[in-house]
Amino acid sequence: MSLTYVDTSALMRWAEGQSAGTSPRNRTIAPVLKAILDDGSRSFACSDLTLLEFHSNLSARLRARNEPHYDDEWWTSSRNTVLEMIASRKIAVRRTPPRAFEHVMALISTATSDHGRRLHAWDALHAVVAADWASTTGEPVEILTSDGDFEVILEITGLASALQVSNLDILAHTGEGEDRPTKSQH
Repeated sequence: MSLTYVDTSALMRWAEGQSAGTSPRNRTIAPVLKAILDDGSRSFACSDLTLLEFHSNLSARLRARNEPHYDDEWWTSSRNTVLEMIASRKIAVRRTPPRAFEHVMALISTATSDHGRRLHAWDALHAVVAADWASTTGEPVEILTSDGDFEVILEITGLASALQVSNLDILAHTGEGEDRPTKSQH
């Protein structure tokens, strides 16, 4: 069984894809993400941070006045479906390992000072949790995301054998995220 860590951006692409008024990007990603989530050969996990970020981002979408299609019904359905996936153990919630925050600060410092690259704290923490899962199981973990920060983590850590990054924009060929033609270095 392959191990797949689902970060917040992946859950948001899924939730936004549930709305009829969503963007073309999310409509393109939705069937790719559904096929991944329906793949019985995968074991899925996220972190407590994923759930907090997901809830916060869902709520921000609900409050956004310029996107009325992200309404109360969408918010409730998206939130409840993710909670049901956790309750049914389709997605396990991995605990944040001890000293994770020190690891996150070290990753950000190294990305900035040694590589001149951006790295968000929450993406670094997702990687730390996924790396802990890989270490615990002795199996590589795929990080499913639509964020671009994970490549720098692989560059600076040497974790490429333990962590793989699958970017939904690249998998779905959206041309709007990490695969956009004018993408610049961070």
